[in-house]
Amino acid sequence: MKAHTTKTQSTKTHATNAHAAKGKLILTAAVALLVGAGGYAIVSSFIPQTLVGSESSREGGAEPLYYRHPHNPSITSDEPRQDEMGMDYIPVYPDEVDEADGADRATEAPGTVHIRPGIVQAMGVRTAVAESGRLEPTIEAFGHVQADESRISRIDIRAEGWVEELQVARTGDPVRQGEVLFRYFSPRILNAQEEFLQAMRRGEGREMEAAERRLRALGLDEEQIEEIRHSGVPQEQVEVRAPRDGFVKSLAIREGDHLTPGVRAMEIVDLSTLWILAEVFAQESTWLQSGLSAEVTTRLRSGERRLNGEIDHLYPFLSTPSRTARARLHVDNDDLLLRPGMWTRVLIHAEPTDEVIHVPREAVIRTGDQARVILALGAGRFQARTVEVGAIVGERIAVEGIDAGVEVVTSGQFLIDSEANLSAELARLEGAEKGVDDAHDDCEHHDHHDHHDHHDHHDHHDHDHDHHHDEHHDHDHHDHESEEGRS
Repeated sequence: MKAHTTKTQSTKTHATNAHAAKGKLILTAAVALLVGAGGYAIVSSFIPQTLVGSESSREGGAEPLYYRHPHNPSITSDEPRQDEMGMDYIPVYPDEVDEADGADRATEAPGTVHIRPGIVQAMGVRTAVAESGRLEPTIEAFGHVQADESRISRIDIRAEGWVEELQVARTGDPVRQGEVLFRYFSPRILNAQEEFLQAMRRGEGREMEAAERRLRALGLDEEQIEEIRHSGVPQEQVEVRAPRDGFVKSLAIREGDHLTPGVRAMEIVDLSTLWILAEVFAQESTWLQSGLSAEVTTRLRSGERRLNGEIDHLYPFLSTPSRTARARLHVDNDDLLLRPGMWTRVLIHAEPTDEVIHVPREAVIRTGDQARVILALGAGRFQARTVEVGAIVGERIAVEGIDAGVEVVTSGQFLIDSEANLSAELARLEGAEKGVDDAHDDCEHHDHHDHHDHHDHHDHHDHDHDHHHDEHHDHDHHDHESEEGRS
């Protein structure tokens, strides 16, 4: 009997725990509904009350078909009532429900919500169709015009001397190839010329070759050495000529300056060909590759200037201040309308992607760990769908998880997503609560079965005890009869 009492108390304790767990689930659902109430209040604040559809706003005395929970459309009632927070259920009238909407909502996927057409319109919901095809990336970037470094000539001094005549006196002056830039006197170069002429007069070939190499090392070109050979007279002033057409980029000397070996006298740059350094955002740099065509546009006083170029180099590091990748384009500038230092607009045409499903970028709702889109199922039904995002090209983004041709919401999707999340969470909580009830029922059934077995075992024990008592009584009676016979 004591064992039976202990078993019964254990059963009651288990049932109490089950009911406590059920109470926690109900409390969690209430908290979720409270969060959902905020979203509903936000929607209601933007919707005129005439669109909400109260019973008093119906003319002609139309009776509602049913009443809908204000936060969870899957919960309905045949009569007016209030939810857990004291908010009235919303009446649904015949003109607000079609055959599709009148289907059994219990069969719908979690996260599906129903919104009346008037509310959808008031929310400004817009949709777009998911398309299938290849995306053609066009990368838009700012371009910085820069001189072609391979077309910059630096003029350095190789022997000590003094500047006597400076023909180009200003930075930015144009020069022609072979034009004299300046003349200077160098005792060392003068001695090297005399040694060359003496070796030539003596006819010593090896000594003459050595002297000629010495003149080249001191900076004289072939034309100057040939002129010394034909004239037979050393040149007291060494002429420095422009190695190419272009402009004076830098000038570091003046007449009378003392020159020492290693001094950079000036730089000449050819601007007929320029570089455009396109600053591309790091996330778009994966589209870049050498050989891609590009369009360069710049604004001039006469209008826009358009040039075609091609990427010939990708820099392997990011630009530190802007954290952008650099792509170098090579463009012709024969008319010299572009100048180093100008900014341009660059459009780079990347290789098309493979066949993908793509939607407008604004249709994708990004959270911390996933991305979702809201599908428009028709008849005021919407459903949240988790997707995997891919390449972003302009205003389109590739997604996986939906089919081509479905409609996705591009405006108002955040409010719908909040409602869909609430619907899915309530469905999960209802399933968990049902599981607790089933476990409780199984526990009571098991306890009842154990209690029944306990009674059967007790009856069987009593029966065995009675049977043993009867056998013992018969044995005593037989012994008594035997004693009387012996007497």
